[in-house]
Amino acid sequence: MATQPSLRAQFPSGPLIDETGEITPVWRAYFSQLYIRTGGAAGASSDTTQLQADLDAEEAARQAADLVLTTGLVAERTAREAADSAEAAARAQADAKLLPLAGGTMTGNIILPAATPTLPRQAVSKSYVDGAVGAGVGVDSFNTRTGAVTLSGTDITGAGGALQTELRYPNYADNSGFGVNQRTYVSGVALAAGAYAHDRWKAGAGGCTYTFTASGGPSTTITITAGTLQQVVEGLSVAGGSYMLSWTGTAQGRVGAGSYAASPVAVTGIVAGANTTLEFNAGTLGQVKLEAGTVVTPWAARTAADELGTCQRFYQGINTSARGSYSTGANFTNSVNFLVTMRATPTAVLAVSGTVGNLSSQMLTPLNPSGGYFNISTAAAGDGYAVGSVWNLSADL
Repeated sequence: MATQPSLRAQFPSGPLIDETGEITPVWRAYFSQLYIRTGGAAGASSDTTQLQADLDAEEAARQAADLVLTTGLVAERTAREAADSAEAAARAQADAKLLPLAGGTMTGNIILPAATPTLPRQAVSKSYVDGAVGAGVGVDSFNTRTGAVTLSGTDITGAGGALQTELRYPNYADNSGFGVNQRTYVSGVALAAGAYAHDRWKAGAGGCTYTFTASGGPSTTITITAGTLQQVVEGLSVAGGSYMLSWTGTAQGRVGAGSYAASPVAVTGIVAGANTTLEFNAGTLGQVKLEAGTVVTPWAARTAADELGTCQRFYQGINTSARGSYSTGANFTNSVNFLVTMRATPTAVLAVSGTVGNLSSQMLTPLNPSGGYFNISTAAAGDGYAVGSVWNLSADL
């Protein structure tokens, strides 16, 4: 029986080569043993089929994994490049909408808040400017009341004083501080529908009652306890368009047939030249202001003479006197000039007959908004007179 070569190669000791450069015998024997063991001779370890199959499977799995990884990396890179491109395009589009610090032309609108500016160089909205400009009241309507007033740019100097705000932002509500009371309305007296109390103010359709304590100045606060209180703004003062109604107090107000609301009330579409009614319900009320535009500006008191003259254009009281010696039924007539030219030819009502003697009648007849004549008729022959008679003239709306 042939002897099988050892399948176990003992690892030799000693140098691999000798002094002549040849492999030493022990190492040659070792290499021979290795060759016999792995070179195809009989032995269990010489079959490498399964090992090769495992190596092939491992390589195939690694290649498949590498392919998946490569595909994922390519997809990720493609997605990242697409995202970067989209971000760059969006950023460029957004940058194109920005206005450079050096300035440029805008194609859209800048919308500013509807607030009163507080800084000297603060941007303001068109609505604020429109409200500030108002209806463009000229100085001519004021110079007879305040003396010389000069305009320099947008500043007002001269004798205007507190009228500076009134010149810039005119108030179309008359007697807005309830300072004029020519009819001497008594606090708390009930008014019938349409009856006047403080100048330019009358009861609404359901009547009105209000109380007040005169302040002695241009601004008095009243308290409406029942009904409503109205003022009809003359159409000759109304330019039309947008207006703001503001006031102080707890009463609610409206313009025309609108809904009652707290101050301020904005109204649009007012017709130019049309009489416009302001109306307030129960509550406290003072410093009423109706102004053109869409911005509320501060209330400003007019001078006492200015406010009284405005009110006398609608209502005034004048004194008349006449005396003469006549036959029975004789007439004597004096011409009469009104205190100010009124809105229209007024109606005249005798309020106080004055001191009269030997009269059958006395009569004041208005002829036009500026004046008329006063006539007395004697009851018998002799001296006849009417001295200090008081007539109330009304051209109110």
